[in-house]
Amino acid sequence: MAMLARIYVVLLFVLEGLLLAASLLLHFSLWIGIQRLSANIPEGLLVGGLLGGFVTAFLAKDRNVWKNEFKSCPIWVRFLTIMLVLYGFISALVRTVVLPGAGASELLTVSGLSLSIEAMSLCILYAVVWTDSEQGAELLKRSRNSFIAAILSSAYLLADHAGYFPHQNR
Repeated sequence: MAMLARIYVVLLFVLEGLLLAASLLLHFSLWIGIQRLSANIPEGLLVGGLLGGFVTAFLAKDRNVWKNEFKSCPIWVRFLTIMLVLYGFISALVRTVVLPGAGASELLTVSGLSLSIEAMSLCILYAVVWTDSEQGAELLKRSRNSFIAAILSSAYLLADHAGYFPHQNR
């Protein structure tokens, strides 16, 4: 079972890495002026990042990410994580507060937010995969909780997409 838990965490790491790479590609292509991307791509990346962040949070030890996972990562991972989180939040803040025509639904804003979320998730997963010394029952318990969260949130998203939950128009 511990091997399945480890495979699950590595799979999450790969998926979060792909999400981060897609967000970086989208964000920088928008910065250089390529607007031919579909309007649904940034929202899909944000939903994927939120889902991945939610599921990854269950892998954190004692839910104190800054004390446990972040400090157990190498300095270069911490530096990259802080830079991406700050860049994503500052980018989204500038696009929504400082610039007059930018809104929260703008593509660059959404991709900046997804960069921040995915960077922190990837840092947690890096700590669990490469620097976590606990291989046994603790990893199994944390992976089980994360897997249950993944199943439940995926079921909710699928049910919402299928139209089982009524949406109110405001």
